[in-house]
Amino acid sequence: MHGALLDPAIDPDALLAKLDELEGARAEHPERRQVPQATYEEIRRVLTDPEARRGAPPASTRRALDDLTRPPGTIYLQPNPALSQFQSVISYCFENELVTAGELPPTEHGFRLWVAELVDRLRRFGPCDIRWIEPTLLKLATDLTDDKHSFPDRRPGTVALADRARVFIIGDWATGLPQARNVARSVSAQLEASDPGIECHVVHLGDTYFSGLEEEYKHRFLPLWPVEPGSRVRSWAINGNHDMYSGGHGYFDVLLKDPRFEAQQGSSYFCLGNQYWRLIGLDDSYTDPDAPSLAGSQVDWLEELLAPAGRPGTILLTHHQAFSAWEPVHTTMVEQVAGAIGDRQVEGWLWGHEHRAAVYKPGITYGKYDNQAAFTAIIGHGGVPNLVSGPEAPPPPDAVDRNSIDWQNTDVYTVAEDTWSYGGYAVIDFDRDAASIQFFTEVGQPRTNPDGTSRPPDHLARVP
Repeated sequence: MHGALLDPAIDPDALLAKLDELEGARAEHPERRQVPQATYEEIRRVLTDPEARRGAPPASTRRALDDLTRPPGTIYLQPNPALSQFQSVISYCFENELVTAGELPPTEHGFRLWVAELVDRLRRFGPCDIRWIEPTLLKLATDLTDDKHSFPDRRPGTVALADRARVFIIGDWATGLPQARNVARSVSAQLEASDPGIECHVVHLGDTYFSGLEEEYKHRFLPLWPVEPGSRVRSWAINGNHDMYSGGHGYFDVLLKDPRFEAQQGSSYFCLGNQYWRLIGLDDSYTDPDAPSLAGSQVDWLEELLAPAGRPGTILLTHHQAFSAWEPVHTTMVEQVAGAIGDRQVEGWLWGHEHRAAVYKPGITYGKYDNQAAFTAIIGHGGVPNLVSGPEAPPPPDAVDRNSIDWQNTDVYTVAEDTWSYGGYAVIDFDRDAASIQFFTEVGQPRTNPDGTSRPPDHLARVP
């Protein structure tokens, strides 16, 4: 039933074909016209917009999941929230042909079972909840406050981190694609090979695709997560924009209620630390997935954690970026975090969202961000293939100059005329007052310089 869910290679032409099918069925069955015609027109407009289609790979680049002899297949992920929701509906409803009059069960008992399953799948927040592609959701599904999960504002305490610990950081991972599976296999192998005396944690920086539906966590996240049930390894996950497109119910009610994430106690923000170091995960997606800000009392909580003069070395984890060399960034979240940090610095700030891997040089000033972190990096290459635009391409207007990049992922493969970057993750090693971070490819190779030489880990220095 769900075989297609694990390799959802959908390109714009395939979506247009499905849209044609839906419009045809709509014309033949007027009683099923739940979605206004304007919705179809808006989806068609975005799908045929050359700018929206830019960089979309062909679906023919798919490969067998167990075939590691050639590059992983690619996927078309449309950043437009309405189309993310539309892709979710396609994946779970029309790809499985649940609503096909010609295939109705012939017996009364079979028909009742079919109706029961259909009603279940059409339930609120279900995969076929047609409201997620209505025009009102072109802004964002989270504007529907009556359908949004409540925010558990618990001001969590600090969970103890061993003096010797390894923390694996994965961003934008939950696609179910071969790239994500490779990352999970590689992290799992490193976990198994780790010294039993070293405490291990795995953190997800957010985003379950396409829209954070409950079923997407059950099929694209939890079965593939590198930490096995019952493991001594603890798991953590912050909230991303795709986690909130369908109201956050899958994130809060499925993911955070899985026993592997129990240390988070249902909160979308957390603090993990010891006398030397701590990791602070923030939720910047709850209020508005595409206008990042810190919901609830996070700002006050963060200020209290950062206030003491003798505080531990601090590494912030957010889904959205503080700045970017690829796109303009001006968000309330950056202003809030900068205000909480004040005139001091934190030791590190790591984020995902951009589907890339890069380390920036220190000293960057951009908008409300004014060198608030000594070390900054993107770790967003966990599960979404990234089309490489080339290092010579100029940055877009109002973005940080690319000369500010100290290192970026240059491990790539080609599909036809396109060049794609390999996926991967990062590992932070804590040894009492020392800490370092190393990036790995999806097959577990340490990062390299552009000339192919190996690059050592970056050491995170304690700020005086």
